[in-house]
Amino acid sequence: MPETDWGALARHWLDQLAACSEPGPGVTRLPFTPEHRAALEVLTELMKQAELAIRLEHVRPNRVRILRR
Repeated sequence: MPETDWGALARHWLDQLAACSEPGPGVTRLPFTPEHRAALEVLTELMKQAELAIRLEHVRPNRVRILRR
């Protein structure tokens, strides 16, 4: 079985997220924008591939919600 190159894999994941950016230098992804939604879709897919549970909490602005296991 070949060894996994974790550095290359992490770089690939980060490149996928970096592509979810506004045009211009660097990475700009503001909340509640199309870029933010695209990044959530990338993260959701990566979590599905890792067989992780996915839940997105929607809370009202200016309200913090603490989740306990």
